Amino acid sequence: IKDEAVIKAYNENPDTDFHEWVATQCKIKRKPAKTVNFSTAFGAGEQNIVGQLAANSDIILEMTDVVNAKILAGEISEDERLKAFTELCWTRGKQIYRIYHDKLPTLKSTARKATDVARARGYIFNLYGRRRHLPGKAAHVAFNTLCPGSAMDLIKRRMTLTAPRYNPDMVRAGITMRVNVHDAVLHHADHETIVKWAPTIKEMLETPEPKLSVPIRWSSKIKRQRWEGEN
Repeated sequence: IKDEAVIKAYNENPDTDFHEWVATQCKIKRKPAKTVNFSTAFGAGEQNIVGQLAANSDIILEMTDVVNAKILAGEISEDERLKAFTELCWTRGKQIYRIYHDKLPTLKSTARKATDVARARGYIFNLYGRRRHLPGKAAHVAFNTLCPGSAMDLIKRRMTLTAPRYNPDMVRAGITMRVNVHDAVLHHADHETIVKWAPTIKEMLETPEPKLSVPIRWSSKIKRQRWEGEN
């Protein structure tokens, strides 16, 4: 989305949690921030997003406290609780929606642009040039294709570097690649070899081509657990 503040945050701290960052910018909790992030990115309209926010557990708790305070102060009666609560939740949802788009205006416009491109020509390219056809009503998932689709191709390209089939050093070290599930890759070898090679594998996974405006980071763990059936 080419938001300079977000890019700056990631380059200063590659472990930045985007949902937490948005929550801090908008002065809300992480859960509603995550709701509005994904809903906006994947094409939900204002009414839909405000409705999701109004039903968010954090907003519900916040507005319950407000209603209770108003009843104790005599501003509303107990009979008016439900009506006041519903109105406050929706008002808070609309407030968050406005603050969010003031703080992060390029997310919605970028998602909309991706949809418009897909609708106009019937397909969209991801970061690596892979084309996905999205005719007619399918155009609304264009931004979704652009983001997770690019991430998956990034992983596939990095996996090629670490796959024994294409990396003779891995073969000589006795390392095999067992499985890839979404954003997880499992390599296998004896414990001493994996400990030695883990930093190298991590470095290869974290250096995508082309170079991106934000750093790519992988977390890694080493376990001694054996595969079932192995000696």
